[in-house]
Amino acid sequence: MTPNTQVSIRLYWASVAPTAILAVLCVFLRIDQTDFALAVVGGFLLILGLDQTAVLAMSGRPRGWAGWWVGQSVTALAGGVFAAVFANSASLALLGWVIVVWSVLAGGSSLLRGLRMAPTEPVRRDWITLGLMTLLLAGAVALVPANVVWTMGLVGAWASIVTVFSVIAALSARSARVGETEGQED
Repeated sequence: MTPNTQVSIRLYWASVAPTAILAVLCVFLRIDQTDFALAVVGGFLLILGLDQTAVLAMSGRPRGWAGWWVGQSVTALAGGVFAAVFANSASLALLGWVIVVWSVLAGGSSLLRGLRMAPTEPVRRDWITLGLMTLLLAGAVALVPANVVWTMGLVGAWASIVTVFSVIAALSARSARVGETEGQED
């Protein structure tokens, strides 16, 4: 298994818990207060950024992941802090801005990460798909009329899809690894 695949599997699993919690909060709670929505999005981004940074640090800061880390984790941390600090403002424009800016940067960095991988990498298509889904979230939030319930509904739908996709991607990359090692003697 290549280092890219190993790091990808760890990152997929690290993102499952925060996105699953975000999905549950957005789908099962009708979030109609902007200050609460900012706190939820800010908390999600902070936890996601910390999880991803920890995975990359524990993986020995692998080569070629610095651009992805800045686009994904650093912007998540910055957006999370910004949303949490200004949650009391209850600004719907701020909520949309934080989601769109993070989604564009995170989606773009994931898309580029996938496109830069070798075509033989088993996780290449997964990164491209995750990037496109996140860019789609940015477009949807930017195009839908400003409404906290709609915005959080879109975020919840995205989080639900990404949670399931991340689990499938991690398991399929792991099974690809097992398939590579079959028939080899130790």
